[in-house]
Amino acid sequence: MAPPPPAGPAGFDASTFEIWGALLNGGRLVVHPPGTPSLAELGQFIADRRITTLWLTAGLFHALVDHSLDSLRHVRQLLAGGDILSPAHVEKVRHAFPLCRLINGYGPTENTTFTCCHTITAVEGAIPIGRPIANTEVYILDEARQPVPIGIAGELWVGGDGLARGYLNQPELTAEKFAAQPFKTGERLYRTGDQARYLADGVIEFLGRRDGQVKLLGFRVELGEIEIRLARHPGVLACVVTAPPDATGGRRLVAHIVPGGTAPTAGELRTFLQTSLPAHMVPAAFTFLSQFPLTPNGKVDRGALRAPEADAGKPPGGATAPRDLWEEKMASLWETVLGVSPIAVTDRFFDLGGHSLLAIRLVAQIEKTFGRRLPVATVFQAQSVEQLAAIVRENRSPVPGRSLLAIQPNGGRLPLYLVHGVGGGMLWGYINLSRHLGNDQPVYVFRSNWATGGIRFETIEEMATRYVRELRTFQPQGPYSLGGYCFGGNVAFEMARQLESQGQKIATLALMNCSPPNSDYYRFRWSPAGLARFGVNLAVWLIDFIGWDEQIRRHYVRWKLGQGKRRVAAWWQRNDKTDAEAGSGEIVNLAGLPDEQRQLYKVHLRALTSYHCQPYGGAVTLFRTRGHPLVSSFDAHYGWDEFARGGVTLRRMPGGHDSLLQEPHVQAVASTLSAAGSPNAAQPLVKPANGLQS
Repeated sequence: MAPPPPAGPAGFDASTFEIWGALLNGGRLVVHPPGTPSLAELGQFIADRRITTLWLTAGLFHALVDHSLDSLRHVRQLLAGGDILSPAHVEKVRHAFPLCRLINGYGPTENTTFTCCHTITAVEGAIPIGRPIANTEVYILDEARQPVPIGIAGELWVGGDGLARGYLNQPELTAEKFAAQPFKTGERLYRTGDQARYLADGVIEFLGRRDGQVKLLGFRVELGEIEIRLARHPGVLACVVTAPPDATGGRRLVAHIVPGGTAPTAGELRTFLQTSLPAHMVPAAFTFLSQFPLTPNGKVDRGALRAPEADAGKPPGGATAPRDLWEEKMASLWETVLGVSPIAVTDRFFDLGGHSLLAIRLVAQIEKTFGRRLPVATVFQAQSVEQLAAIVRENRSPVPGRSLLAIQPNGGRLPLYLVHGVGGGMLWGYINLSRHLGNDQPVYVFRSNWATGGIRFETIEEMATRYVRELRTFQPQGPYSLGGYCFGGNVAFEMARQLESQGQKIATLALMNCSPPNSDYYRFRWSPAGLARFGVNLAVWLIDFIGWDEQIRRHYVRWKLGQGKRRVAAWWQRNDKTDAEAGSGEIVNLAGLPDEQRQLYKVHLRALTSYHCQPYGGAVTLFRTRGHPLVSSFDAHYGWDEFARGGVTLRRMPGGHDSLLQEPHVQAVASTLSAAGSPNAAQPLVKPANGLQS
């Protein structure tokens, strides 16, 4: 068997199906190494390992069929699902590999991975979702919760042994979605919100969502919520959001606008929505109409609304059109992959609705058109048409070992430089933060130098020295704005200290949920006040712990018990290890990480535990959530008062340690950072001769 799509975690319900489906049936489990492969690389992996049983999401299935069909030649059982399958792609596989058993799988997470399956033996219109699997019940009911006749559409209700008990700590939502079984006493059903009907042979045909909810990239998106936010813009008189199919066989969001007064641009509306919605809910395209088409009874005819089609016009608003053949071909590829046209050479891939699956498709198209095989990470580094075209035109790749990466290079404010987390990345968290900071705030990220093929640094001091040198190559003089989350905050602090010693000014030092190791903060004070603070913190920790997924709680408890056993054994053997020599697993659970990533974590954790902060003359802004480690001084400033001579400004943020830069909490971080103000850049940035990829 093969892994889920590149972005899918090993704990995702479909992943557990893949893992145990192989192991419990005596199969050989093949797990793809970490990272996001290109379609060519994924196809080569499947072919080289002679994978015989494979599960793919609908979008990835369509993409592989289009770009790497021959890679499926050894597959004998291919399961696909998670969205509507394209009959044309299914027929292509059946024709190329008649011995391959192709199965369409359907099922909400609330009923544990699969509810219905359909073995495809013929393609006659839409691909059915089949019949319920063993120990599962499916009903198609009308508004009165009565069964509908064959051929009549109704709402899909599911139940059986795989049915969840409900939503954790959400009794109202549980009561709304889970109801008593109308035909069996004492049992329950889940209301999927999906429309379906029985065909003449008894199999079920999926007809789409019953309401305005669609599924995008694994997220359930309420179209009405986007419409409400759009309607708040002063330039929008009326709006409708639809989700037509995109080039991957999935869907993309399109906003249809009737402007009021001066019509806003698509860029203005996109920026407006990015301040209040997560990235996956921002439409990829905008159309402007004088009025909406109406049905005979006066309602908006959503079916008559069309997604924007390609035209030969120049990009609107004076944006830069392609200037040579390379940019022209690259822009054409973007239009094909994103379904958006026209595209300016300065437009950014992820601002136009791009995501990881579309990035995979884009690099496959680049290889086919230009003969250049690029890593998928290139799209994250070179996010505009002109930057990607330059890489292809000059036959170059991002320089190995370079740490500084631009995720939002434009804007007139002082750039914000953020340092990677203990795993070497935090790219997604910082990209999320950047979206909410706005288009006028440049944001750059330091990735782990070792992770990009460079030098391995054993201490935070060495790491900071390298990053400071690279920073000053890019921006020779201050003032500088620095920041970092958790481990990255300590590196940013050391960078600020070194820059200060070089006579440079630090405008902002933003530390996010981090504390200085080997400091008084980690020394518990036995006193009535200390015990009272411990009790309050314990309550906060328990509330957060109860909110975790049950499986995560079990893993955490096992990890802590293992820690306890190791400590007892070390004490019994009188093994006097220093903090830096103690296992990295004492700080972070590394059990589920691949070997290469585990080594990176270990190096960084050793660097952290051996780091001793030195005084810094400037000020610190601390962004922290409510909790503390269970054993600490419970200092509100996390111990930074001890080292920041210029004082600590505390900003309490919602959420927990792991969710600070996730939606919706990241919005509060961005809002507070923006409110603090960032002056205009005092000088132009000096890019290295071979260019900084962004």
